[in-house]
Formats: sequence, structure tokens, C-alpha cells
Amino acid sequence: GVSAAKTAATIQAEGGIAVSFAVDVSDPKQCVAMVEYAVSTFGGLHIAINNAGIRCAPVPEFEDMSLETWNQVIGTNLNGVFYCMKAEVPALRKSGGTAIVNTASAASFIAARTTRMPRPPPPAMHTAAPPPATKPPSAIPPYTAP
Repeated sequence: GVSAAKTAATIQAEGGIAVSFAVDVSDPKQCVAMVEYAVSTFGGLHIAINNAGIRCAPVPEFEDMSLETWNQVIGTNLNGVFYCMKAEVPALRKSGGTAIVNTASAASFIAARTTRMPRPPPPAMHTAAPPPATKPPSAIPPYTAP
């Protein structure tokens, strides 16, 4: 979209190489077209970063969410990653590419609470001493790359 085009223009103005390509990742054909564009523009696909996601706003109560909204969110946030990777993997293999990075919103780790369900009482608070370490920190060797 517009912000991607602006970002690409900023990178180009600083001497970098960048393009933008708008795609609806919930459409497998558009994912294939995106990868084909990258391959034709850059001579191959060397890394892929999948970072698309949507949410419904305002977030409805679970029982009020329509199937259309559910399918739209799942189509982008879940299926979109699958469709992109299906298009990316053959191109990455062909060019000797190195990685695919998939990201998700921090919201994917948060459960929404419904206001229509009774809430359980908070758990009782207690404290306990942490278990003793099996080795003092100074005895743990530092990590070294193989």
C-alpha cells in the first residue's frame, strides 16, 4: 500500500534498493504473483519475511463475531502465511535462499475475555523461594558457535 511505497522511496533516496508490491495474502494467486515479481525484479528470492495480519475492530464478543469476519481474519493471518510460503519455498530452493521469517502480532498471545461469562475469582497469592541453582552462574560455560 501507500506506506510500503513511501518506505521503498525512502530506501531508494538513501541509495538502497527497494520496491513495494501490494498483495492480498488471503489470495494464493496474488502470493504467487508477488514471488514472481520479486524473482523477476531481483533475479531470485533469497529471503522471505511474512508479516501480514489483520484484526476486527472493535473486537466483538465471541458469540457476536460473524463467520465472514472470522474467515477474513483466518484467511489473512493463518492461510496467508501458508499461501506465501507455498509460493516462496520453490523460489528459495531454486536461488539457494536462506530463510523464511514468519511474524505474528503480539495479540496472538492474548486471549480475549468475554463480558457475558462469569469470571472466576482471582487465584490465591502465595510466594515461595526459587529452587536452588544446580550450578553457580560462574560454572556455566559461555555459548560458542559451532
